This record gives sequence, structure tokens and C-alpha cells, in this order.
Amino acid sequence: MKKLITGLLTLLCLFCFVACKDTNVNDGSGNGTGGEETPVKELTSIVLDETNVQKSFYIGDEFNSNGLKVVANYSDNTTIDLTKDCVIDSSDFNNEYVGVYTIDVYYQTDAMFKRLSYEVEVKEIIPELTVKYVVGLDLVSPEKTEYNATEKLDLTGMVVKAVYSDNSTKELTNTEYTLSEVDMNTPNEHAEVVVSYSETYTLGERSQKLTVKNSIVIKISDVLQGIEVNPNGLTEATQYEEIDISGWTITGKYLSGIDRKIDNSLVTIEYDKNQVGQQNLVVSYTENNITKTAQVTINVNESTSTVSEELFFTADDLTTGSYTANTTWTDSLGTSSIITIVAASDGKVAVDGNKKTADDDGTTFTQRLKLGGSAKENTNNVVLDLASYAGKQVTITVYCLSGSSSADRKLTLWLSEVKGQEIGTYAAPGSGVKAQSLVVDGGNTYVLGSPSSGVNIYGIRISVAS
Repeated sequence: MKKLITGLLTLLCLFCFVACKDTNVNDGSGNGTGGEETPVKELTSIVLDETNVQKSFYIGDEFNSNGLKVVANYSDNTTIDLTKDCVIDSSDFNNEYVGVYTIDVYYQTDAMFKRLSYEVEVKEIIPELTVKYVVGLDLVSPEKTEYNATEKLDLTGMVVKAVYSDNSTKELTNTEYTLSEVDMNTPNEHAEVVVSYSETYTLGERSQKLTVKNSIVIKISDVLQGIEVNPNGLTEATQYEEIDISGWTITGKYLSGIDRKIDNSLVTIEYDKNQVGQQNLVVSYTENNITKTAQVTINVNESTSTVSEELFFTADDLTTGSYTANTTWTDSLGTSSIITIVAASDGKVAVDGNKKTADDDGTTFTQRLKLGGSAKENTNNVVLDLASYAGKQVTITVYCLSGSSSADRKLTLWLSEVKGQEIGTYAAPGSGVKAQSLVVDGGNTYVLGSPSSGVNIYGIRISVAS
């Protein structure tokens, strides 16, 4: 018994000697008694060993992960098999359809989460089949892919072709393929319509139904049912001036039951700014070719100011051609030089013939000034020097159009420099010239230009209040 106890104590001491770190440190004299620190065993990686796992299946085969191993590698070149502690996710696998599927393998502890994956393939169940067989569908999308909710699906123009193993194709009639159901009453940015086609093949006593699929994506937009306008008490306007609706709240009412706030810059307003008294202002908003309106009662107060000076600059007064340097723009009488056309050597600023009549006041123009792009410090802008009108209110009225007949744009009025402090904007629609006004303080320099793309100016009217 004593020999046994002595032997156990000796083993225990040996274990402690190996496992414990020596705390003695060499003091530099060569008399240190400590040993080297035992290296710490660390996990370096977790990998999949796919050497023996089944990766090839036939249609109808059940999935299995037999042979798959998950191995933990450590810094001392040892490994541990973690397979039994892993979760294998085969939800992507579908043995009904030919294809390549991803199998996810998850390993998780309190200190770690690891996701690994590998791919398997599902092939035809009858590899001996010598005839051609269907392998896919080619689709040409229908002409209409964007809908308002409640519209019926229109597949006019859609072409469906079956593709075979020998690369041949066959165009299918609408009775040969099937379509998945799609909810046309619910707004959906990416509604998928799945097209399916099946053929059955036989070989001896075995048969196989091959189904191939493809899909088209359509957009189903919510339907505007109406708009509500809350002026928040801001219903006073001044004769000859545009009413400021920036403080109004405009809400769209939709088929889905969802209310959405509408950007005030996207609506149009209509009333007679020259008529003093109470009147109905009409607010209009268009979305997806649906226009809804609402009325607000406003009061237009008589203007107390009179115009002491008015200058009217039209593109008709300018020489046609490309402008490659800054040019003074005078009015028809040649009596003013407060406007400068800023142009560069690229010639993107130009004047050409383009007859237009303003929709609201009937002013007719035969030429236009083309600002051929985004405003920059050295080109594509117009400078208005109103320093001589210090202490007075100045109305800047602009007649303009977008440089594109299919895209609405805007013209911005900045204080002092291009893209500096924004004073306001003028709508530059694709069609329909109108007189639009902004009231500013005299004594300053203003810059007129497009923040993004080309805009055409037909005329600028400067009205100075007394």
C-alpha cells in the first residue's frame, strides 16, 4: 500500500510539473531556475471534410449527409471531429427538380458561431435516357410589367420556349404551360409570376416527369384614391405674388389603406393671383397617371406696393449661336446690363430658334437660351446683379422649360454663387412654358442655373417694387 501511495504522489507531482507554468524568471546572471512557457493550444480553423460525402443525387432521391465530417484544427496540429455537434440545413435541397443546391452546416457554442456550406447536384433520374429531354425555359417578358393594384395581368407579347438537352427549342402555347397565382390587389415592387412546363419520359417500367420553371417580375403599385390638404392656417396670399404652400401638409390616400405624405414640390396649384378676395385654390397631384385634386379656400389680399421699374429680358434679344465666353444680356431697349450669361469654351451655352407661347399670360418667344447642363462656376448659369436695388423688393419672373421633353427638371435661384444658399426654384417641365416668380431682396447678386441637367430659358422679367 505504501508503494502504491508513493507512486501516485510521484505521478501527481509529475503532472503538476508539466501542466503548470514556471514563475521563475532569469535575472540575467545565468542563475534563473525557470523553464520555458508551455504553448497554449488554440483553435485555428473549422473546416468541412467532403471527401466521402454524397454530392450527386437523382430526382426522387432523399438527401443524406453520410460521410460528411466537420473537423476542428488546433495550433498543436491536433484535430477533433465536431460532426455530431453540428446542425445540417438541407432546406435548399429539392429532389423534384434538376439543379445545384447549397447545404449549410452550422456549428455553435457559447463563444462561437460558424456557418460552412457545400453544394450538391440533382440530376435526371434516368441517366440512360437517350432521347432529348427538357432542361429549361426561355422567356421573353410581356410588354406590360408595371401595374396599378386591381389591374388584370396582361401577358401580351410574352414568349415561352422549352429548351432541350440538345440545345433545340420549342415555342409553347399558353395551354401548354402553367402560371403561378399572383395577388394583383396588393402593392408589390417585385411580384413574381412563375411559369412552369412539364414533360414525362419513360424507360422500360420507369417514368419520370421533368418540370422546368422560369419567372417574370412585375411591379404592382399602390393606387392613389385621393389627397387631403391641410394648410395649417396659412391661407393668406398677396395679390400678384405666388402663395407660399411650403407650410401646408399634403397627404395621399391609397387603396392599401396606407396614408403617405406628399412632397409639396410635386403638386401644382391653380388660382388667380391677380384677383383680390376669397377664392378656391385647387391642389393637383399626379402619380402613375392618376391625378387627384383638393380645394382650399384662401384669401388674396390687395398688394400695397407698386412697380417702379420693370425690365424684360427675352432670348429673342440675343444673337443665335454657341456662347464660349461671359456675355452681357441687355433688354430689348439695350438700357440694362444687370444680367450676365456665364459660358465656357465648351459651347454648351447656346441660343437658337424655338417658338413658344406662355400658357398663362400669352407671352410669345421665338428663341431660347440653352443652359446645356448642370450649373458650374464658369458656365451654364445666369448672374443677376441687383445691387442697385438695395432696400427694395424685387420680383424675378422666369419663363423656362426642361432641356428634355420627357423629363421635368428645375431651375434654382442661389444667393451670390452657384449652388450656394438656395433662395427658391422654378419648375422646368417637359412641356408648357409658364411665368413663375420669386420675390427677393434687392442689393444682392443672384445666380440662376440648373442643379443637375440642361434647362432652357425664354425670358426673365425683373420687377422692382416702389
